[in-house]
Amino acid sequence: MANEIAKGTLFFKEVLARVKGDDAEATAAKVARKAISAITAQISAQKAQLVDDEQAVEDSVEKFNNVLYPSYVPSDNKRYCAAVADAQASVDSAQAKLESTQKSIKFFESLLDKVLKEDGKPATKN
Repeated sequence: MANEIAKGTLFFKEVLARVKGDDAEATAAKVARKAISAITAQISAQKAQLVDDEQAVEDSVEKFNNVLYPSYVPSDNKRYCAAVADAQASVDSAQAKLESTQKSIKFFESLLDKVLKEDGKPATKN
């Protein structure tokens, strides 16, 4: 099952070493399941955000192009240049948000691999 963690994982062993008492193994298993659940949920949420961020980049680029290449003759040079600069700032902001989301996904995927990793073995997702 996807929410189960092998007792041989480094994560399980680390939690087990920190927990004291008769039910330490059961507690360690619960902590591990909770960690996997939380990380998996975060990855899913970030992947959903990624779709929105990609669309925001596309929209901002389209708006930039519409401002840069207007279908009318601009009457005020200063306002035209300000609008182009503002549109470029929107593209830059959307791109930065997209890159941040991509970086976050990589981080949480790496974290999930670390949690699932077993002693001397590569991580395996059930």
